[in-house]
This record gives sequence, C-alpha cells and structure tokens, in this order.
Amino acid sequence: MTPTEPPGQETRLSLIESLQTGANEGWARLLRLYEPLIVFWTRRHHMPDRDISDICQDVYRVVTERVGEFQHQRTGSFRRWLREITHHVCLEQTRKNPMPLHAPGGTEAQLRLQELPDTATEDDPPEQIGLLLDRVLELVQSEFSDRDWQIFNRLVIDTQPIREVASEFGLNEPAIRQIKSRIFHRLRLELGDHLDGESGVLR
Repeated sequence: MTPTEPPGQETRLSLIESLQTGANEGWARLLRLYEPLIVFWTRRHHMPDRDISDICQDVYRVVTERVGEFQHQRTGSFRRWLREITHHVCLEQTRKNPMPLHAPGGTEAQLRLQELPDTATEDDPPEQIGLLLDRVLELVQSEFSDRDWQIFNRLVIDTQPIREVASEFGLNEPAIRQIKSRIFHRLRLELGDHLDGESGVLR
C-alpha cells in the first residue's frame, strides 16, 4: 500500500476472484461467511441432520465447478446464487435418498419432494443476514483506521446525519461520504457482491 493510499484500499482479491483462482484464503473466507447460511438453508429444506455435512460438501463441489461462470450482472448477488445451488443440491439429495413416509398413495420420493419448500426464491430472515454482516464486519474492520470505522458506525449503525458526523470529526461532507462509500465497497467485495452504490444486502 502506498503512503497516499487510504486504508482498506490495498490490493486484495475479492471473494469471487479468490475462489476463481483457487486460493485457499478464498475458501476459508467462503466458509467463514457462508457456511452458517448454507446449514440454515439446508435445515429449512427439512433435510436430516445426518445429511447436512454431505450437502455442504456437495455445495462446495458445485461452487468449485461453476464459480468461473459466475457473473454478478447476470445471476444477481453471490448469496442468491449460493442459495440456489444449495436448493438444487437438497433436491438432488432427496431424489437419491428419499425418506420413508407412512402416507397412502403416491411414491415416497414424490411425497418427499412435494414437502420441500422452494427456498431458492425466498428472502433470508433478518437475523441470518445480521449474522452474515457481523462476520464480514469482523473480517474487514482491521483494514481501516479507527477514525474511519467510527465514522462508518456513526452513519450506518447509529444512523446519524452526514452533517452531524462531519462536524463531529472535523471533516467536510464529501470526505465523510467517501469514507462511507469506500467501506461499503470493501464489504461488498468480501461478500462477493459487486454492486455499486448502497443497495442490496447491505441496506
């Protein structure tokens, strides 16, 4: 990082880039951020606990095979793409290993598949998104100065007006907006979401 480069702007591969290159760091970040959500999605499909580990491994295998094809502009957020993969892996697992059901009529596999919710298109509950954001905040906080992180918290967590934050820290409003935008951008890179602005998962 050059002396004039602001904190948090040093060269570092985004989550998607690191996964595409097969970097171990990328897979560690994927597990840290998204494994709890994959487990949550799997349980929302009513999959047996004994199958969760195998399902997670199958999800990682599909990600390995298809991450090079991932294009945010076409498929939406990385979280949605990963959720769709988990959904299809759960469907495939159920087709291969239908659970016995004591119900008249129909095949066991068909009955089991009918019970599976289509969670690929559902929104995740706020508490799960909150946990995801907590993890990504922990990962990137050290990359920014204490001052910039405090500014970000005042704006985003405490929802203070920009003019008040600018006055508190002795900066002009454009500088405050730049700090906020820089941290939002870094969070999106870590999440695998390459949206500009402040829409999407970080709203």
